Amino acid sequence: MQLKVSSLADPKWDDYLESLDGNIYHSNEWAKTNITGHEQPLFFSWFEGDQCIALAVGIKRWSLVPVVGRFIKHLSFESYPIVADNSRQVLEKILQQLKDHARKEGYLSLAINSFFTDAATEDFEKIGYDELERIQSFQNLQ
Repeated sequence: MQLKVSSLADPKWDDYLESLDGNIYHSNEWAKTNITGHEQPLFFSWFEGDQCIALAVGIKRWSLVPVVGRFIKHLSFESYPIVADNSRQVLEKILQQLKDHARKEGYLSLAINSFFTDAATEDFEKIGYDELERIQSFQNLQ
């Protein structure tokens, strides 16, 4: 399983997204909304041979503090990577690769949210992830 990381979406990204049944947080369009002076989307794709088996969009964030700001960076994902056939085994390997990538690149933190995902997250502590409760609220103003 080969991981590819790029600041630009693969030309076939939308085709991969459709074939894997991804959500808005895996889309190139959503990624573009995260381009600022201190944020950049990163496109993560996993391949077995020529076949794309998983996708994710991460957001690299860094401090605006001059000089040292480039060393204060974080990587976050709004949704779990989308994996072919919803394979839990493949997802666990991917999460380990994400952790390894983040460490290698010098990120201070790695956060993976669970918006629009059906990934089963129990037992992910065994690969070093702490599951936190997400607080959500909705107020109908009508």
